[in-house]
Amino acid sequence: MKIKTLALTVIFLAFTGLLSAQTLEDILAKHYTAVGGADKWSTVNSLKTTGKMKMMGMEADMTIFKKRTNKMFVEIAIMGSSVKQGYNGTTAWQIDGVMGSGKPEVIEGEKASSLIRNSKMEGELFNTSENFAKIELAGQEEVDGVNCFKISAVDKNEQEITYYLNAETLLIEKKTVENMKGDTQGMTLKFEEYKDFDGIMLPVKSLQEMKLKQGKFKQELIISTVEFNLDIQDSIFEMPSK
Repeated sequence: MKIKTLALTVIFLAFTGLLSAQTLEDILAKHYTAVGGADKWSTVNSLKTTGKMKMMGMEADMTIFKKRTNKMFVEIAIMGSSVKQGYNGTTAWQIDGVMGSGKPEVIEGEKASSLIRNSKMEGELFNTSENFAKIELAGQEEVDGVNCFKISAVDKNEQEITYYLNAETLLIEKKTVENMKGDTQGMTLKFEEYKDFDGIMLPVKSLQEMKLKQGKFKQELIISTVEFNLDIQDSIFEMPSK
């Protein structure tokens, strides 16, 4: 019995040793493969997703367009009004018809950083040098009982972003953002479900919790449709003149 226990201990230590010996580059390479691989993603020139945001007993319709290189447009429609955000690869902007003036305005710095990071077609962890001032592998940590690789990053606006990659699937299990300086002071995004779209893995259900000055705010994001390589006009990513 002691010999069997010793053998199992040796196997466990060897396994955990292999995990800990892996570098950030190793983990990121496996993550790229897990979400479809660079070759597969290189065939995607545009992406459209639609879905719902559920919050405080209400539902909002959400539409997202992405196009190479680094262009993104988001529209959230709720209660007869909408919030639109866009990035044309150079300028980030928004039209807030719910809480704002409803007029086009340029957004910069921390307010624009999430939009710019997410404009990358493959995701935030591709071409990390474009997104982060610093990024490192910070060991392993459990997320709701799931062993994860922990990747700590600091973006160019000094936001502290932590990614927890499932050690088995290498998909992002959870993401947190701290050191936010506006009304939103922090955010946690938990990815609950992924779906394979012709060899490309995308999250289709996630829970978001934002830490505001006034308290916490939770919402659920559910993606219902994904379409690749549509003919999306560049004009949708440009800030309207009025």
